[in-house]
Amino acid sequence: MERPLMAVVQSNSIATLIVGTAFGAVAKVFIVIGKLGWRAVKNIYLWWKGEVSGKRCVKEIIDASAEMLGGVLGCAEGAMLGTLVCPWVGTAVGGLIGAVVGATLAAKLSEYLTGKFFDLPKSVALENAYKTLGLTHSCSNGEINSAYHRLALKHHPDKGGSKED
Repeated sequence: MERPLMAVVQSNSIATLIVGTAFGAVAKVFIVIGKLGWRAVKNIYLWWKGEVSGKRCVKEIIDASAEMLGGVLGCAEGAMLGTLVCPWVGTAVGGLIGAVVGATLAAKLSEYLTGKFFDLPKSVALENAYKTLGLTHSCSNGEINSAYHRLALKHHPDKGGSKED
């Protein structure tokens, strides 16, 4: 008993769609894990060398995780909405737009929340500058000026400090 040609084409298309979707999901997971793993290892290495603080290392890993999760969830939501509009093209375009928007929003939110939680300035250079002055990033401009003048007087060669300091 032969099956109609349309039934064969339809069953092959469904099988191809299922295999393609499963492969795409697995590929996304491996890409996300690889990128997240690289950022984690890089930050731990910088912490190990003493170039960043432990708080900065943890903050960066949490920010990277949130960005990745936001991108994956945004891609899924965008693809779902795109599929409702136009099944093939809408899925691809919606997934791409959703991934970009989801990753961007998650990164901004995570950066803000971890910055407040860990009480760290925006960049490593600022963190090092405040550490050198012995201040926190929430200090006033007057406190920065007085700390700078105190250290300048302490380390000035004419006032007993060494040229290296």
